[in-house]
Amino acid sequence: MKPLHKYIIKRLISYFGTLFGAITITFFLFRLMPGNPLDAFIGSLMATQYVQAEFARQVIEEYKATFGLEGSLLTQYLCFLKQLVRGNLGPSLIAFPNPAQVVILKRLPWTIGLLGLSTIISWVLGVVIGTLAAWRRESKFDRVISNLAIILSQIPYYIMAVVLVLVFSYILGWFPSRGAYDPGLTPGLTLDFIISVIKHGFLPALSLVLTQSFGWLLSSRYLTISILAEDFLIFAEAKGLKPRRIFQRYVFRNILLP
Repeated sequence: MKPLHKYIIKRLISYFGTLFGAITITFFLFRLMPGNPLDAFIGSLMATQYVQAEFARQVIEEYKATFGLEGSLLTQYLCFLKQLVRGNLGPSLIAFPNPAQVVILKRLPWTIGLLGLSTIISWVLGVVIGTLAAWRRESKFDRVISNLAIILSQIPYYIMAVVLVLVFSYILGWFPSRGAYDPGLTPGLTLDFIISVIKHGFLPALSLVLTQSFGWLLSSRYLTISILAEDFLIFAEAKGLKPRRIFQRYVFRNILLP
């Protein structure tokens, strides 16, 4: 077997092993946590309206069957894997009784659009600012932006998202806290719909851009510093080329190479 084929097989085994481990840990983590969400649900139901105990027990049994909570923990796990292989993720908790995969597929285009646009913006900002910071190495701009990048690049995007929503949605009220667009609008290429989508997607996109772009910034800065020590740049300076021309044609172009 060729070394490349061995490498690909090893990577695939590693990826599938990681995925299987994550699925297994997630399953047992929620099953082993103290408390029972069904008991809490029935308790809230009985607190708000009169429900007989026999009816409550029937509801619990029906919910156990629906969510795959019958039998031992091992039986539940094997049943979960069997349904997962078939593509059945069970009913959705937020849109019960609709299947979870239907809810996921409905929101998947919005997720792909958000992640795709945020990744492109993060890459462009990170590469441009990181290259400029390295070009002006040891300047005040370089020191400020590098220290800021080291701090913000370590913040998880979901923590950044919570902070942004708390400040700009709940405290200031500038942006909506949930949804993809205003409920009263019909999706289409209209100005009102586009503005509504931008308002709803601004904070999620900003949380991703702020955390991802600084990672690209640091990588681009370190790569630019290594390029600045290359012989071809010394030769370009010896030829008397202007710094702006050297930056655009010799430094920035090499940064963009894959």
